[in-house]
Amino acid sequence: MPSPLTEAPQPGLADSAAELDPAILAAIERELKTSVSDVPPALVAHAVAVSKKCGNEAFCAKRFTDACKFYTQAIAGAPGDKNLRSNRSAAYLALGDYEKAALSDAIRCVALDQNWPKAHYRLGKALAAMGEWHAAAATLERCARLITGVGLVPASKDTNTVSTAGTADTTGSTAGSSTDEPTGSTFNEPSTQTDSTIDTKTLEGVLELLAIAKCESEDARSRLGAHETGRRKDLASRLREARRADDREATLARWRQTMSGPEWDVDENEWRPTFPPNARAKKVDPSAFDFDNRRGGALAHARTLAELAAPKNALAGLDDTGRLAVYARGVKRMVLEKQSEVASKQTGKTEEGVEKQSESFGESEEKKYLLEGSLSEHQRPATPPVGTQPVVTLCISGGGPGVLPLIAAAAGSAAVFSVERGRFSFRATKGVVKFNETAGRVPKGVIKTLDRPVTTIDLAEDMENKKANCVVTDLLDRAGGLGMGVLRALDTCASRGLLTKDVAVVPKRLKTFAQLLQIRIENVAGFDLRQLNAYRWHPQTARFSPDREPHVVVSSRFEVFDLDLQARVRGKAVEAREREAKGDFQKKETEEGTENSGSKNSASPWDSDATLKIPITADGVWNAVVFWFECDMGGGDVLRSAPPPGVKGESGAQPDAGKQIFTGTSWGLAAQYLDETFVRCGDVVSLRCMRDDNQIYFQSTPPASIPRRAAIPMWHYDMLNDHGRNAAYDACIKNAVRKYKGVGNSNGNPGNIRHLSVIDAGSGSGLLAMMAARAGADSVTAIERSAHMTDAGEEIVCVNGFAGRIHCLHRDVRHVFTADTPGLPFNGAMRPDGVVTEMQHKAQMMVYEIFDSGLIGEGALHVLAYARERLLKENSILVPAKATVFAQLIEMRHGVVAVECGTGGGVDSETNKETNQETNQDANKDANEDTNKDTDNKDTKDSSTMCFDFSHCNRWRWRDEYEGINLEACKETWRPLSEVVPVFDFDFYDVTAQTLRPESKALKFPVHTDGTCNAVAFWFVMEVGVDEFGVTQTLSTSPHDGTKGQTWQQAVQYFEEFDVVGSGGDKSQSGGDDKSHGDYVPRGDDSAPQKSDSVPITASHDTYGIRFDIDDGLFPERATRRDPRRHAPSHDPVWGAALARAKQLDGAMNKILTQNPLEYRAVAETAVAVGARPQDLGFEAEQGGDFCLRLMG
Repeated sequence: MPSPLTEAPQPGLADSAAELDPAILAAIERELKTSVSDVPPALVAHAVAVSKKCGNEAFCAKRFTDACKFYTQAIAGAPGDKNLRSNRSAAYLALGDYEKAALSDAIRCVALDQNWPKAHYRLGKALAAMGEWHAAAATLERCARLITGVGLVPASKDTNTVSTAGTADTTGSTAGSSTDEPTGSTFNEPSTQTDSTIDTKTLEGVLELLAIAKCESEDARSRLGAHETGRRKDLASRLREARRADDREATLARWRQTMSGPEWDVDENEWRPTFPPNARAKKVDPSAFDFDNRRGGALAHARTLAELAAPKNALAGLDDTGRLAVYARGVKRMVLEKQSEVASKQTGKTEEGVEKQSESFGESEEKKYLLEGSLSEHQRPATPPVGTQPVVTLCISGGGPGVLPLIAAAAGSAAVFSVERGRFSFRATKGVVKFNETAGRVPKGVIKTLDRPVTTIDLAEDMENKKANCVVTDLLDRAGGLGMGVLRALDTCASRGLLTKDVAVVPKRLKTFAQLLQIRIENVAGFDLRQLNAYRWHPQTARFSPDREPHVVVSSRFEVFDLDLQARVRGKAVEAREREAKGDFQKKETEEGTENSGSKNSASPWDSDATLKIPITADGVWNAVVFWFECDMGGGDVLRSAPPPGVKGESGAQPDAGKQIFTGTSWGLAAQYLDETFVRCGDVVSLRCMRDDNQIYFQSTPPASIPRRAAIPMWHYDMLNDHGRNAAYDACIKNAVRKYKGVGNSNGNPGNIRHLSVIDAGSGSGLLAMMAARAGADSVTAIERSAHMTDAGEEIVCVNGFAGRIHCLHRDVRHVFTADTPGLPFNGAMRPDGVVTEMQHKAQMMVYEIFDSGLIGEGALHVLAYARERLLKENSILVPAKATVFAQLIEMRHGVVAVECGTGGGVDSETNKETNQETNQDANKDANEDTNKDTDNKDTKDSSTMCFDFSHCNRWRWRDEYEGINLEACKETWRPLSEVVPVFDFDFYDVTAQTLRPESKALKFPVHTDGTCNAVAFWFVMEVGVDEFGVTQTLSTSPHDGTKGQTWQQAVQYFEEFDVVGSGGDKSQSGGDDKSHGDYVPRGDDSAPQKSDSVPITASHDTYGIRFDIDDGLFPERATRRDPRRHAPSHDPVWGAALARAKQLDGAMNKILTQNPLEYRAVAETAVAVGARPQDLGFEAEQGGDFCLRLMG
């Protein structure tokens, strides 16, 4: 028998009657011919007890309808009994009468006793049955806290469904026992626990249901959010269509105004290039571009630009100390091993030994002498002497100019042939080699730089019939090492018979590793910016910086490919020798050339194609594969392109693997973006990994299906992730809006709050516009000249709920008019070109962030002048308000580099960096003590150190305008020479159309450190405004104070090199160490006092950019401070002439492409082909990707 319910004091029949409608109560009393107040309480209590007992029995028998009737009778006599309400709620719940009965009884039960856990449980069950999961979760959480008294305890089990019938829902309870049953249940039995005792079975049931409710609540919230987001996206789509319709009408209005039209239709102006999701998997036929002048011309121009940029891009390899050290060790080890091998073959001087030695060179000495005609047949030695030309090294370079041939020559190679990537890389390498040969750092005549691509090298003509028995290459990029064509280059050398069959290769092996990552932007300053993730992609591989981009690692690292380069090259060399012996070498070479030309426009045949199962280790949204390579350099040395994500300082000895790991800094991690996939810890995803000679390509399962039509540059994501910048703008915008709207607000009367209209100039993704709207601006006009940025910004504005207050315009700020602009026709309703004016009234405030590293390079002054003239009212508010530009003379150049190449114990890359820096100082000092001395003893500090002078490379740094460089992140590559000098003060409130004009200023830069000056670095400190606490918010891009965020770099403008004499005084503003990166030593007696320089420089700006020029009239010493033996000219003259022609052509092309959409379409389609399959069209992977993004951006 079930035990009786808990007895509660009965309040009497009068209390029950009080809950009835007075008319109903009167009818009952007339029918019974008695008054309710006359019924004895004992009789009422008995009736209640009997009804409750019958209700309990009916409930246990699952006669829930009868149970409800009996409980209703009992409640009539005891309306304040919470147990009866609870029991009837359970019965109604079992019947499925959720809202009318179960919920109302549960609510009444909670009202009777808010601290009774079972009341909250009944309410939670009723709400869960109705699908009100959010309210159910809150109620059940309250129940759990009441039971435990300490807070929520995590549920121990996962359940996907909830029972709404009267069955047991407490896991582990015995049969016939249920929290829903009125008897035999802990919730219904008389309490035998103390207040401190917790019923674990009851708590398990509550927590189980709570876990379900929370899960369902989150799902419901997600569905609701997705529905609302979809609705807002639909609004954004309709707004975009309306905006494009306005653009079409504006174009037609201009044509009508001029009474003419171009050759293209107005719809052609809206065309945008599309990058298909499978574009990288299909070969491109280069012959398709031969007969189209526009496409062929675009390809030729892009190749020229890539060749011009190649030498400067390669300079990063000279700063990569880990890369230099491990290559020096590997090459020296390879040469020593090859010399030992050749020497062992010559032992005994047998005929067989002579033949083997001849094969190891590639040509016997006999054949060599006969071909050269240097000796007659009777003069040649019968056996080549030991040590005569034992090692011939072929260098296939892709890194720092001249690095590999210099290392090979210094390591003992008898002949070195260097193959470069292009004509200007060839000039850079040839100059560096000649410079070091003249200085005696390497033997003269050993290195020969070949001025042709590897595919056209001839053994007899170019390599003097000397087959290479050593090959060294750094033709590696971040994309797994294959994007620069290293496999094709090695295969070509072997197939063309340039190598011996026992050739040694450095690196010996190439391994690729990867991890799955979530790289997304989500919430910035309280706004949802997830829509921008659709614009995060790259046609090839993007460079990923873990310290700059928020990310989540969702898998462990795994191996992708393992290539044995040495075995591959030797195999192809043997095949070439066999073909050469059969006489069909030329035929095979022709066939391979046809095969590699990409003439078949079909699916790319992959050399390797495997599907990996990758376990997921963290919840997230997987949208990227980040990968890197590791090279086996021999002797246990491993060079990797970057540390894996989440790994810092993992370099040096690895005891378990018995190897030394050197980490390069010039490559970095590569990221291939895929369609987003939601993953949970414990899942297993399938990743298809494909490789051919040119690329590594990943494909998710299912494959990516989203075509890409626009790309947002990576610097925009850096800007959004700059929390300091965002916080400063937000605080100042909020305070400015509050102050403006508070003016005239008398006695807190809202009717006196002024209307505020704001302009966001150069709005981009709309972040500043949303800050203004959130702060209280009544209307915001977000103006952006990039079409796809306007689309992205408008979608973000709509998703964040600001569509009613923010209006997005696809315009250049300088071409926007308002109806208030004086002189416009039809009372301001139409612009001068016949287009309807974009704004009705002028605004009272403008926010803007259109600054580059040099502050005004993006036209900030012109935007301000035009906006204040046409778009802003008098006394309008500007955020930011002012900025000051500062400058400093620096030394940022390459000089003598000392490379530790000991082949014994290894050192990690950090130690190697410090050792090389110290060695470089000594080498630079030695190099200048007496440049006329014999150089045999100055080249190295010891036998394990190689010293090379790369001063010749500095000419390839130069550009005719400043460039952005993050000096704070590379302090070991530069050093300050002068004091920091303020240059220009820009008060943006003073910038108007009348005051906008070029400006120049004569400055003096006091030098505090001896050195070779070749550049000026400048940056700015911007006053954004005042926050609500009266604190002035500033943003500094200085490389010295450590407060610079991710948004800006420093601007660097290069000079022709010259020496400066410093005071040796305070160097607190140095921003770096005092280690020498150049090779300057003060002239004359070191003990004699020298007057420090104060370099006169004229700073000027043309309203678009800042420039610095040294005043030679006031600084005649400059002419005597240049040493041609140490100082490179400003730039290579041949390269400079080619650059001038390319810039002229580039400007003409840009003008045509912006004016004629047909021309743009032809060039953009070409760029998409180059971005998808760069090697098919003669580009490296990074070059092709950059060209594609430039046209699609």
